[in-house]
Amino acid sequence: MIQIRPQGILSLGRNEHIMPYRTNADLPPALRAHLPAEAQLIYREAFNHAWRQYAAEGGRREEIAHRVAWAAVKRQYVKLGGTWVPK
Repeated sequence: MIQIRPQGILSLGRNEHIMPYRTNADLPPALRAHLPAEAQLIYREAFNHAWRQYAAEGGRREEIAHRVAWAAVKRQYVKLGGTWVPK
């Protein structure tokens, strides 16, 4: 059974083998509005990797994937005022 979660991530039930975000356009609108394209790519790749890696975490999977993705962005970008810029 396919479900669309509020965050826009597809759920295929127990065997979720898809990448939640195939392109930067699939990222949440707030994220796209605030991060530069390169930072969006970093976020997306880190999120998708963590999504696969933490599949056994059940309900915490999405939270963990978002935390991993933000950590990846923050390793290469810093927020100055309201703008994310490369370090």
